[in-house]
Amino acid sequence: MAMPTTAYCPYSVLLLFVLLTACGDGGSSPTTPPTPTPPIPVATSVTVSPTSLSFTAIGETQQLSATVKDQNGATMASATVMWSTSDLTVATPSSSGLVKSVGVGTATITAASGSASATGTVEVTLSTAGLWNSINAGYFHTCGVTTEDAGYCWGDNYTGQLGTGSDTDFTIVPVEVSGGHTWTSINGGANHTCGMTTDGSGYCWGANDGGQLGNGLTTDISHGPDEISGGHTWTSINAGGSHTCGVTTDGGGYCWGDNSAGQLGNGSDTSSAVPVEATGGHTWTSIYAGGGTTCGVTTDGGGYCWGTTFSGQLGNGLTNDISHSPVEVSDGHTWTSINAGIGHTCGVTTDGSGYCWGDNYGGQLGNGSDTGISTVPVEVSGGYTWASINAGGSHTCGVTTDGSGYCWGLNVIGQLGNPSTTEITTVPVEVSGGHVWTSSTGAGYHTCDLTAEGGGYCWGLNETGQVGDGTIISRYTPVKVVTPWDS
Repeated sequence: MAMPTTAYCPYSVLLLFVLLTACGDGGSSPTTPPTPTPPIPVATSVTVSPTSLSFTAIGETQQLSATVKDQNGATMASATVMWSTSDLTVATPSSSGLVKSVGVGTATITAASGSASATGTVEVTLSTAGLWNSINAGYFHTCGVTTEDAGYCWGDNYTGQLGTGSDTDFTIVPVEVSGGHTWTSINGGANHTCGMTTDGSGYCWGANDGGQLGNGLTTDISHGPDEISGGHTWTSINAGGSHTCGVTTDGGGYCWGDNSAGQLGNGSDTSSAVPVEATGGHTWTSIYAGGGTTCGVTTDGGGYCWGTTFSGQLGNGLTNDISHSPVEVSDGHTWTSINAGIGHTCGVTTDGSGYCWGDNYGGQLGNGSDTGISTVPVEVSGGYTWASINAGGSHTCGVTTDGSGYCWGLNVIGQLGNPSTTEITTVPVEVSGGHVWTSSTGAGYHTCDLTAEGGGYCWGLNETGQVGDGTIISRYTPVKVVTPWDS
């Protein structure tokens, strides 16, 4: 008996296979769409707080803060903020927004983050009553001009160098120069003083044994200002040992007084009681009268010296010589200033480097040595950028471009302005007090500086009251000059 045949449906199986293939295994979840990436925060606004600052003194600091927000109005706590000022001479901000007053005026401080920025206004005001425009230390006396253009002197008056009309031996506080003039500068020498008024007229007073007053006379002492002969209009006048030099408005260089060492620079050794022009046909920006040496800078930055060079102070590579005409300082530097002391000379180049030459037995060249002399410029140690350098008796002082004050050389009576009693310092040491300085002068055994806010300070030898603090006590650190308007 035959077995029954099983029925087979190939088309049904194929259809099932196709359906299963198309639908997957039927157990998987649907694919989730990716989460959108949020936009990157971008600084779109900056707010400065407070919106204005007011200062009443130079060197003060106040804090500004900046709030940065993104496109959604959210604060960006870690945003980088760049601070800047519209006037570096008025106020400067740090990288954190700490603002320091630098000078009188108004400046805008800007905080920027990315393309966004905001500003704040800084106003620096300062009462100028009782402040100095300039202070200059002579050998044993000091003179200055106030912000009201009044002239004062103090210290030794044995030869009438205070210009007060009095023959009082000395004064320990500033007394006003007679004559009722309005001054732009007053400069003390050894035993005489010279100044320039606001109309460019020149006056001298004090000792006149060599004709250094320039009034046509070679005798007598003048206890008050005598006008310099010649009818020149001056841009600067500088009193030296027994001679005086100045620059006129047309760049002419003139000297007068003792010429025994050729310090007048007119090609002779004959003294003159009236201004005579230095030879060479140069156009000058400044001329500085030292002891028996004179130095100046021309409009093209050339440096020249003339007179005695017993210690190499002419800087031309020679010693034990006299030059009756300007000779160029060696090594080809381009100068902004050159200042002649008693036995050495110092200057500043256009890149802010400081150089000295001449006598160095007191370390006054500042190059780390205290022996010998240098007949050519040697660089002052420390790598500082100098605004000015002043050569004194056997010491030197200068001010850097950031307003720091430094001195070096002989320190037997505190003329370096730091607490140390070390007699000789061969490299620059900072003047005590933490002041911001604008100028420094020292001709004999004392030094005087002017602060950025117009304060006058002196230190060193004070036997005749030349420090001006109301005493005759010598000072190793800066003391403020006492003035009649302080009371």
